[in-house]
Amino acid sequence: MPPALAVAAFCLTAAASFLPAATVSVQPNAGVQSAVQIVLVNGSGTHFDAAATKLSFGPGVTVSSVFVSGPTQLQVGISVAANASAGSHTVTVSTGSETASTSYTVQAAPQALTSLSVNAAAPGASNVTVQLQGTATAWASGKTVASFGPGVSVGGAASGAAGPVTVTSSTTATAVLSVDASAALSTRT
Repeated sequence: MPPALAVAAFCLTAAASFLPAATVSVQPNAGVQSAVQIVLVNGSGTHFDAAATKLSFGPGVTVSSVFVSGPTQLQVGISVAANASAGSHTVTVSTGSETASTSYTVQAAPQALTSLSVNAAAPGASNVTVQLQGTATAWASGKTVASFGPGVSVGGAASGAAGPVTVTSSTTATAVLSVDASAALSTRT
């Protein structure tokens, strides 16, 4: 009788990957509404590729260009919309099945009066119509007032006091001025 053969089962399984997960960071990691900027993306465990890498900075932030500097570095041109939501946005970088994310903060643009249609008026002038243009303003009809300093009346208010303006949008308004005959000649801010 031949000797008995021992049979053993042997199973091959795929080994777990010991490669580190891909991570990314962005520099700068913040921008202001209406900004256009170049953002550097630095990766670890990444394999950026010009043909395959895709980016998203979330709603209101448009990626306009991507330059792959190497498997772990990107230069990205972005435009932040004027109405992009202020706060944290998720940045997602994908190359094939490799995905990594980080955050980018959209900061509210500072409110500013950016232009006046009339920048001078003579003492004694009345009914001077001035168009006001703002950035990141929230002017509202019946709530927004303006002051042009001592000796200038706005919308019939007392000289030097804040007076009513006609709001045509959240960033545009019209003021009607009267300048006292004795108003001092000076620059107003």
